[in-house]
Amino acid sequence: MRHLGAIADLSSAEVLQILDRSEEMRSGARSLIGAGRVLTLAFFQASTRTRIGFASAGVRLGFGTVDLLAERYDLRMSSSESLEDTIRVVSAYSDALVLRHPANDAWTTAVTDVSCPIINGGNGNGEHPTQALIDLFAIRRALGRLDGLTVGIVGDIRGSRSAHSLMRALSRLVPKEIRLMGPALRVDTTDASTWCAGVTEQVTVLHHLSLRNLDVIYVAGLPPGTGADRLPDAERERFALTPQCLRQLPDTGVVLCPLPRIDEIALEIDSDSRARFFEQSDDGLWVRMAVLERATSHSKTPARSMRFADVSG
Repeated sequence: MRHLGAIADLSSAEVLQILDRSEEMRSGARSLIGAGRVLTLAFFQASTRTRIGFASAGVRLGFGTVDLLAERYDLRMSSSESLEDTIRVVSAYSDALVLRHPANDAWTTAVTDVSCPIINGGNGNGEHPTQALIDLFAIRRALGRLDGLTVGIVGDIRGSRSAHSLMRALSRLVPKEIRLMGPALRVDTTDASTWCAGVTEQVTVLHHLSLRNLDVIYVAGLPPGTGADRLPDAERERFALTPQCLRQLPDTGVVLCPLPRIDEIALEIDSDSRARFFEQSDDGLWVRMAVLERATSHSKTPARSMRFADVSG
């Protein structure tokens, strides 16, 4: 089965195949690979873009979609059903399943014994591989290439699963520089060595904002945090994109963000031609369609909903 749990599950050739197929989908190519099949959206953590995006992608491919929002629990139970048991059972009713969960180890637990391809829609502060594919698609559409780029990522680098997957993806594309920017509590050289293995010499870690010479500035988000990790508003403001700091960005540069945008990007930037984050989000539909098609295209079993059509008494 073609699971997708991390960007490393894809070869460089497979990444490019998904991006190429996404472009074909965007240009009008259609597929009904999901006809008669079931796509389950198992979202145990709040989501807007990823959940609705996959639901829309599934419908366009012909899937019927069902939602799973929590493990079973009622007052007669000492605790909720385990994630492993839940996914094992639900996967038997499904032809593909997208899983989002707040726990870092949820992905490893969930795929222990399943009956259909599972796609990671985000696990804790681990990875978000489909977002990285959306990011790469946006970069290639804006700049026409993926190699030799100078990419800045600003925000909570340590806690952003979207940043983690993008860093892993960029590390395989011969970057000129990956510039990580954020407060000292949210990024340091350890993050570089963890997520940019093999290209650490091309990684720069800064505790201030610098957009000079960037091809891409990726705004990963910078939540305030709680307790000892809480950031003062003044510290967060130092890493927010404003029209003033955007003057440093070359005219050919682009601004991307996985969204939601809270206050990390000033509203005035929306009208700047370099702001591509809403296009990035829109085009996520085509990437998710390509990912779902890939996950189910090699299924050797007929769609589960069709297996019982000929049962007679």
